[in-house]
This record gives sequence, structure tokens and C-alpha cells, in this order.
Amino acid sequence: ETTPSTAPPASSPSSTADTDAAAPAPSPTPTVAPTTSPPAEPVLEDGRHPVYLTAIDVAGGSVEFDLIQFLTGDEAIAAWDEDHPDGPGGPPNDYYIINDNPRLRRLPVTDDVEVTMLDWNGGFQPMVIAFADLPTELAAGPIPYEDRLAAMPVWLTVDDDTVTAIQEQFIP
Repeated sequence: ETTPSTAPPASSPSSTADTDAAAPAPSPTPTVAPTTSPPAEPVLEDGRHPVYLTAIDVAGGSVEFDLIQFLTGDEAIAAWDEDHPDGPGGPPNDYYIINDNPRLRRLPVTDDVEVTMLDWNGGFQPMVIAFADLPTELAAGPIPYEDRLAAMPVWLTVDDDTVTAIQEQFIP
């Protein structure tokens, strides 16, 4: 009758009584791969994205926003026709904004974020302003601050989950 062989405890000397049988190999210590969390999904992929700003935190250096789709040309016409099958031939002014996701996101801005806004009192010419001046600039127009945030899309340029540029989109 044979019994399964087991390795002797580490404190016991090895037996050499049976020289014809190979000594059982010690069980290898299992290697456990270190557990790592998968990389966090970015708030926004690198690139340029149309959004509505919902809050500006100058002291904290961040913006909160609602991601939208800003479509023009054939894309705008196709989306408009799908959403308005009885509507006449495409969106007014050749752009169409789709905002069908209420999720708000927040990202930090770089210390040297480039902010380009439209001068509402100067023919809508682009002007570069400091991020700290953004709330004041948004309030300095014929549309109240909150309404301008909700109605005027901007483009955020994102690099490694940080906003590097903010640019107001002109809409007629």
C-alpha cells in the first residue's frame, strides 16, 4: 500500500533512507500578481469638446460643464431631420446642438489656461482674457450670467484630464 508522499516540515531533516526514490520536490510558492486597479477612465478624452459651462470655480481652478454635441453641415441636417421629421429642411443657421445627457462633469484648469471669449460689446470679436476674469466677462453682456452659461456653448481643450483652453463658440 502506498501513501502519498509529503514534504517533511521545514524543521525536520530530510530522510535519506530510500535512495532509489526521488525525493518529492518542494511545492513552489505560488506567485501572486500584485493587484492593481485598472486605470481610471478620463472625464474627457484628450482633444476639443463642446460644452455648456455650468459653474466656474476661479479659486479652486476648475470648471463644471455639461457635454453637448455641436453639429454643423450634413451632420447637423441629418440629426435635425431625425429629431424633427416634419420640420423644414434642416436646422436654422446650419448648426444643431444636442444635449441629451444631464451628467455634469468637473475638470481642473491649467494655471495658464487660454480663455478666448467673444466681445459682445465689440462686434463679437475674439479676445483673450484671464481665467480669473471669466465670471466678470460672462456677466458683462446683454444676457444675464446664468443665461449666458446655459445658452452659449464653449469648446474645452483637454489634455490629460486638465483643461488647457476655453473658447466661446459664436452662434447667430
